[in-house]
Amino acid sequence: MEDKRTKVEIIVISIIGINMIFLMFFLMYFMFNFSKEIVTGLIAFVGAILGGFITLFGVKLTIENNEKQKAKEELPIKILNMEKAVNEIDKIVSGLEDGMVLTVLDLNKNMVLYTNEIYKKYTDDILNGIRDYLILVDSESYKIFLDTREKMNILEFELNELQIRLFDFYERYNEPEKMNKNYMDNYLADKSKIEKEVVKKNNIISYKIMMNYGDLFIQLQLKQESLIKEMDY
Repeated sequence: MEDKRTKVEIIVISIIGINMIFLMFFLMYFMFNFSKEIVTGLIAFVGAILGGFITLFGVKLTIENNEKQKAKEELPIKILNMEKAVNEIDKIVSGLEDGMVLTVLDLNKNMVLYTNEIYKKYTDDILNGIRDYLILVDSESYKIFLDTREKMNILEFELNELQIRLFDFYERYNEPEKMNKNYMDNYLADKSKIEKEVVKKNNIISYKIMMNYGDLFIQLQLKQESLIKEMDY
């Protein structure tokens, strides 16, 4: 279909060009009394330029047609990779039940805060798994992946305030020689406060992780529908 349309366009432009040359010949030779030699030379010159433009236009249409055809031939592979990515994220979103809280932060007995394997799984491992699919789709799909990964990376900043509180805690209770009942009471009270803050921060980060995956799932679904519409059935 595209090849036929390209040929028709080139033929139409060629006919229009030839008619313009004959019209110019008529005006110059019969109406303005130009000599036959001048008119013939000018027609040859203009004809050469016009022919070049027609050839250039034909090459341009051919290249565009080939690119469109190649894009259509690549669509099934793109759709297949997008489907794999969507299925993977669908499993993740379905597995994250409404109201479910991931345990992504751990606070050990020495009051050292760190992100655990669950955090790494949801902010790194899963995304790396779908990256290999999306990079084979197109730049727009890969941009969606990059945006989501950036959102996950920003979660690290959620821990800054809490880390500062912990540093203050370490400095305040790093003098065992001063240990007494009042010292221990304050230690246990501040330790309890920090543990509650860790639980609260864990819930916030867990919620944002789930929201990021939900948003990613919607964006990939929309992109998948757009790719399917491009198919020429």
